[in-house]
Amino acid sequence: MVNEAIVHVGMHKTGSSSIQRSLVGYDDGHTFYAKLMRANHSVPIYTAFSSDFSTYHVWRKRGLSSAEVSSLRLEARREFVEQLENSERQRIIISGEDISLLTKDDAAEFLGMMTDRGISVQVVFYARDPLGFAASMFQQMVKAGEHKIPAIVRPDYRVRLQKFSEILGRENIHVHNFDPKSFPQKSVVRHFCQEYGLDLNSVREKLSNDGVSGPAVKLPYRFNQTNVCFYGDKYLFEARHKMIRLLASAYEDSSKLPKELFGAIADQSDLDYLASEFGLEFPSTGTVSRSVSELENWLADFSDVDLSLLADLVQRVGVKTPFTGPDKLLNRMFYQLVHDELSQANAAFSLSDMKKMRDIALNYETGQPVTREQAIYLMEIANQISPDRKFILKKLGQWRSGEAE
Repeated sequence: MVNEAIVHVGMHKTGSSSIQRSLVGYDDGHTFYAKLMRANHSVPIYTAFSSDFSTYHVWRKRGLSSAEVSSLRLEARREFVEQLENSERQRIIISGEDISLLTKDDAAEFLGMMTDRGISVQVVFYARDPLGFAASMFQQMVKAGEHKIPAIVRPDYRVRLQKFSEILGRENIHVHNFDPKSFPQKSVVRHFCQEYGLDLNSVREKLSNDGVSGPAVKLPYRFNQTNVCFYGDKYLFEARHKMIRLLASAYEDSSKLPKELFGAIADQSDLDYLASEFGLEFPSTGTVSRSVSELENWLADFSDVDLSLLADLVQRVGVKTPFTGPDKLLNRMFYQLVHDELSQANAAFSLSDMKKMRDIALNYETGQPVTREQAIYLMEIANQISPDRKFILKKLGQWRSGEAE
């Protein structure tokens, strides 16, 4: 039975997605990666244990009702208990950056569900330097819709860590400097596996490149300033998500986001806490900007942005337009992507759909089992038709996360 737990709580922007995507399906006979709603356990754990679960940004942006989120909360708690009660394995791994954002009371309930079962819990945290965190977090905020430069970007090392120290004891909290250059083959996945005794031969390493280029930040930032209707239902959400991915891909070879511009908004007030509690000190970052206006000017300067790439992208999504300039091109592309999402949702079944559903049905006569791919395909069709999607969304989340197994 499970008697140990490794709980990886981020922090954000430290390669957590790489760890999570690489460990999905991990099971060496002793240690296993928890099978919850998705590879990133932030959503199921925060939904299950946060007092503010009903306003969680993940569900709000997808337009889910309070009743739908409450149902997901119950399911998330049930699945978590089911994983803890695995009688054939001794150690469980849980990984989610948003776990570090739980309040102390909520974290105590989450941890208590393990310690009350006699499970020893170790918390793992990768800390990123304030400047790198500010630059990377601003990029993430822009992707989510931010249209203003925040006054300050706080790593909040103390807020994220102190509650775990107080609940579990300092000796059970492990803090690492997020410095890929010092990791085996510059891989945070390999570092995590090495530190916590996981068999690399059983890990299918999948590295996520969370960094984007300067133009791939400037363009969404300009879009955010010119279009306020980009979330609130799944069609807007999916269209925006696709646009961000397309921009990141189109400009992936452009100049990188210069983190030295973010000195004015990078909070460094918790550095003493990290040093005194965990002995972690970051090396000097050299000369950095302390002027917000310098960052504002950089974001507004499109002299280093090849707008022909944007124009080509607009054509690739099926738009012929006389518009020029970033504002009109970005908005025109977004409108087309929204149209595509709605068209796809409302489209009648094609002949190929009919043939595929027929072939799956014929499995009944041949005795062939339905594959995961076929099950996902049918459930996606049901999701388009059904007005009550709670069960369907839950199953899709389970099956999709299992695709990597």
